Amino acid sequence: MIEAFTLNDKLEGKNVRLLRREHSFDGEMWQTVNQNRDFLRQYLFWVDKTKSFDDVSAATKKFAQGWAEQRKFAYVILDKHSGRLLGSIDIHDIDLTNRIAAIGYWLRKDKTGFGYMSDAVQTLEKAVFAKGVRRLEITCDSKNRASAGVAMRNGYEYEGTQREVIYTYGEFHDREIYVKFNR
Repeated sequence: MIEAFTLNDKLEGKNVRLLRREHSFDGEMWQTVNQNRDFLRQYLFWVDKTKSFDDVSAATKKFAQGWAEQRKFAYVILDKHSGRLLGSIDIHDIDLTNRIAAIGYWLRKDKTGFGYMSDAVQTLEKAVFAKGVRRLEITCDSKNRASAGVAMRNGYEYEGTQREVIYTYGEFHDREIYVKFNR
């Protein structure tokens, strides 16, 4: 078992800056989600429920509560050079007894393929491993090859597939699990 922990509000990668998600980002977050809606909704269930700025603000409030309770740490991903919002990344499903946590992420469509998400994953992973977490998981819809690619490029190993555990748009999808150990 490890002690409850918190993470720094700001983490620096090579080309990204991870900043704790706060209401000051809600406007740009709303604009980014709305402009990338068709791209993101393929694999992210919450996109269709995000219909207004107020929905983004409510989500930010929930993320702030998760941070305060030390159970979820959500960041916006910014381009370190331009300051532009690229997406989001978080640590969730923290299990202190078994020293396990999970990473979730998304990126705006026009910034995929440039290494931003790999940089963000590596930056957050380093901070979480430093807190004593031993096992990090990345899960994704089995059809989301881009997300699986991020996991594999960053040294996460395919562990298995949970069959038909994601229900989206009237059909069941498989979920793949990728893991990396802090050894």
